[in-house]
Amino acid sequence: MKIPCATLLTLCLTLPSFGQEAVIKNGKAASIDNFSFKSENDVYAGTDKWYTNGLQFNWTLADVRTWDTPTDSEAWAQSSFSAKLPDWAQFMVSTLPFSEDYENNLYRLNFSVGQNMYTPADITISAPQPTQRPWAGWLYMNPSFVVQSDERMDVLELSLGVIGPWSLASDTQKKFHDIIGSNSPQGWSNQLHNEVVFYLSWQRYWRVLLTEETHNTFGADFIGNVSGTAGTVYVYGNAGFMLRAGYNLPQDFGTSLIRPAGTYGTPVNDGDPRLSDSTDFSIYGFVGTQQYLMGRNIFLQGNTFESSPSIDMKTWVGDFSAGIGATTGPVMVNFTMNWRSNEFDGESGGQWFGSLNLGVLF
Repeated sequence: MKIPCATLLTLCLTLPSFGQEAVIKNGKAASIDNFSFKSENDVYAGTDKWYTNGLQFNWTLADVRTWDTPTDSEAWAQSSFSAKLPDWAQFMVSTLPFSEDYENNLYRLNFSVGQNMYTPADITISAPQPTQRPWAGWLYMNPSFVVQSDERMDVLELSLGVIGPWSLASDTQKKFHDIIGSNSPQGWSNQLHNEVVFYLSWQRYWRVLLTEETHNTFGADFIGNVSGTAGTVYVYGNAGFMLRAGYNLPQDFGTSLIRPAGTYGTPVNDGDPRLSDSTDFSIYGFVGTQQYLMGRNIFLQGNTFESSPSIDMKTWVGDFSAGIGATTGPVMVNFTMNWRSNEFDGESGGQWFGSLNLGVLF
């Protein structure tokens, strides 16, 4: 797992710095890091089944040009990055379709680590349940490359992880249920087998202001997105949107549920209330949806290279969300309630779960 992360880090270090005299647009936004924590759980909706828990920690770094890298924009344009980079890496970075417009874009690196777990509807049954969702856990690390402007953001993400007992999902759920005094899960001996898994995901976001002003006044914006993901974990395409309205909206692309190439609420310009010299604040509500055309879901279809518990998945899956968010000083918090349509044959009524997101700039 260290080799792909090191490669991605090296690629990002080669982005342009515009020389010693250049000034990066939106200097405050460019120079900050963002740390965030996401917790998703069906207990927020009063249930304990199917997608039952997700935890994710994210660290989004400042614009890589603030790291005092030696390569200038002219060298970048000529694909003359660094002697440390092999030719194939120079070619890959120079041909990314969203890496131009150096004066208006911010270039960031994000690292995420997390764990998801999935169970049948009745966790007290120790025997196999072939007509139910399989027991499954996933432990992963996701480095991603992020290009931001005021109106557009692209996220290219590589995920590397493990499923099965290696994911430690069994131990995590049992210990958590002991702490809260809930029923002890009995069926983890039937979970998917150990496997190293991956995916590569690209997602594009657009942000459109629906009111003339959003700073220190009531306003609204629209954030749309489209993406594609492929690997042993997932194969799918998706599209969706978020509509936000409230006072002093953050200047970002919102915060998503835990998903490939998601968003983490990192500011894109210096007008964000979290970057104010005074203790500014914002409060807003939002609604949105994501629609998925699924080609593969390892947590339903089972292990890639060996026989394992599995169930037939639905080709179309939809998320429908609503929530509230707020910022004060450098801190952001939001809560989302989400309804997900049926993911597999035999599921009835879809699933409700909640998502809590906390973030701080530093």
